[in-house]
Parts: sequence; C-alpha cells; structure tokens
Amino acid sequence: MQNLKLHLYQKHDQSMLFETCSKNRSNAPVKPSSFFQWKYAIEWLIALVCIIPVGLVMAVIYFLLRFTSRGPVVFSQSRVGLNGKKFTMYKFRTMVVDAEQDSGPVWSPKDDDRLTTFGRYLRFLHLDELPQIINVLRGEMSLIGPRPERPVFVLYLADEIDGYAERMSVKPGITGFAQIYLDPDVSVDCVRKKIVFDQHYIEAASFWFDVQIMLCTIIRMIGIRGGRGPRWFGLDHRVANMDATPRRRSSSGKNPSRRPMVAQPSNRSARQKVKIAADSSTVFHFSEMDETPSAITPRQPK
Repeated sequence: MQNLKLHLYQKHDQSMLFETCSKNRSNAPVKPSSFFQWKYAIEWLIALVCIIPVGLVMAVIYFLLRFTSRGPVVFSQSRVGLNGKKFTMYKFRTMVVDAEQDSGPVWSPKDDDRLTTFGRYLRFLHLDELPQIINVLRGEMSLIGPRPERPVFVLYLADEIDGYAERMSVKPGITGFAQIYLDPDVSVDCVRKKIVFDQHYIEAASFWFDVQIMLCTIIRMIGIRGGRGPRWFGLDHRVANMDATPRRRSSSGKNPSRRPMVAQPSNRSARQKVKIAADSSTVFHFSEMDETPSAITPRQPK
C-alpha cells in the first residue's frame, strides 16, 4: 500500500512542494534558533577549509568504486531543501545500477540486497555522504541539520505527518541530531521518531550543539556505536529532557502555548504516547491505540 501511495506522488512540480510545505507548516510553527543567522557562513568556511583533505579521501573511494563495481561512481538525486526548494544532491553510489527500476522509489532496508559489497562498507561508515560537501559549498546544504528527502517522499510524508515540513525551515544537513541516535528510515513511524529530534535541533541549535553532533558523527564513522558517542559528549541529557508531548491544535484554532516536540499522524483515530528514556540505547518507543495510550516505562540503565 505504501508503494502504491508513493507512486501517486511521482508526478510533481516545484509549486506542489512549496504549497505542501506552506500547508503542512501552518498548524505547527517551530521557531529556528538565532544561531542560524550566522551558522551557514561558518559552515561554508569550514567546508572550504576541509575540501582538500576530504577531497583526498574521496579520490581514494572513487578509484576503489571504479574497480569494484560497474556504473557511475557518483550518484546524483533530486532532494528537497530549504523552504521546499529542490536541488541535486551527490553521493557515492552504493547500490547496483538501476536499483529502483522495478520497485520505484522505496526506502532501503537494513539488509538491502541491492547494495554492492564495497557500498555496504561505505554506508556503514557514512563515507558515501562525503560528496555532499559540494552541496554545502553551493549553499544548498548545511554540515548539520535534518537530512534531505526525495520530493516523492516529502509529498507523501507531509500527508501522513502533521508538521513534517517544519524540518524544511532550515537547510538540510550532511549529518544531524537524529542520525546519531536512530537508524535510516524504513517506514513512516521511523520518520515520526526523527521529527522529534529535528524539531528540537531547529529550536535549540548552537555552536556547541553542532560541535557535539559532529564529534558523535566522527565516532560513528570509525565504527564506535551503541550510543557511546552521545554519552561521551553530553547529548543524552538533551534526549532525556526533550518535550515529547504529541502535537495538537487547540479548539479555538490557535496554537497551544506549550510547544510540542513530536509530530502526530494525520489519522486522528490513532493517538500516541511517547516516553523518552535517558538511556540512549532505548531512545523512545511509540504505542498507537484507539483510546488513551497506556504508560510506557523506559528501561532503566544498568
């Protein structure tokens, strides 16, 4: 059913994306941190300084990909960025050629058999994202921010999740707060969980917050997982204190004074209760029920 609905959004244009972003954000405003006023300039300078060392690593990956699989080395794909504007994002190719020729646009599961042998290593170490430093220099992306999604998925997810387009109020990032805690998306529920982190980052972004996320990303890239990076660099307290009240709109039509931190599914018959645990290995859990959800108790750290 999900694939069928995705195919309905295949034919889209830029005006549809702008309209979708406008409608989807009207009931759930998130105010970006003042840090964004100068964040992009700082990141552009950092990307410019890093282009030579990153370029050397990219050159090695380029030749390894060239000799280990057939097809183009760099893969380009249309993504949706700031305020719903489409741009071309670059990645190292990690899948076989024409991977979606039969299936159409789909999320990549954890054990995706379309991945090449070398591509699987690139994805595990997140090295396939390195070419996006070009997108940062072109002003289309940020080093840190919500990950950009494909237009067909944006239109679909905006219909499924209230407030989804709030994440497009800032430039998308190569890495982000959600990415250091959660695995890649494989369903709408995965996206709902990441929205919590994206909204928190947009409102709480700061120079030190960005440094913490970047350090955690580097830790993940060298293979240290299991939530150790966020614990070492002091991010777990943010997760424990994040407001996870489901997003609602008051009967008067005005936004409630308390700003919620999790997106609600468009289907109002399903209500959600979210509890965020201090232990990063059990970040949070969703329970969907027709009536009032039962309490969810986080696992206590050992």
